[in-house]
Amino acid sequence: MDVQSIRGKDETVATEARSELGIGIGEPPILPAGPVWVRVRLYKRPPQNMFVNGNRTRPKGKLLQASQSNSTEYTISMKPDTDNCLKFVLDALTGVGWMDDFQVCKLDAMKCYDSVAPFTGRTLIEFGSLDELVHF
Repeated sequence: MDVQSIRGKDETVATEARSELGIGIGEPPILPAGPVWVRVRLYKRPPQNMFVNGNRTRPKGKLLQASQSNSTEYTISMKPDTDNCLKFVLDALTGVGWMDDFQVCKLDAMKCYDSVAPFTGRTLIEFGSLDELVHF
């Protein structure tokens, strides 16, 4: 992840998250204290060669299989690095989801091709309090 390409985008992500979560500027984060878990799915736009005749509405091969199965996660190992993307997400959501990123104690991250039409790429983020997990 190129620093120049992401400069200022963390504020955009924070603004979108505030809007999605219904949190106004200056309001406290959802989880102001305590340990937090975070799950991030980074869905990257698939390359043109993964579609029949370049038609982005007709996936083929492994992308087609992933889009037709219950598992929509077709993992990839290429740039940008997953850990760098994750750090960006955690920094952007500090002050929105949690007060400080030291609260994040459990992480689950995966980078995949987007196998859901319209195959444009997206990021899904879930988080919650570790104190509220059911233990048995």
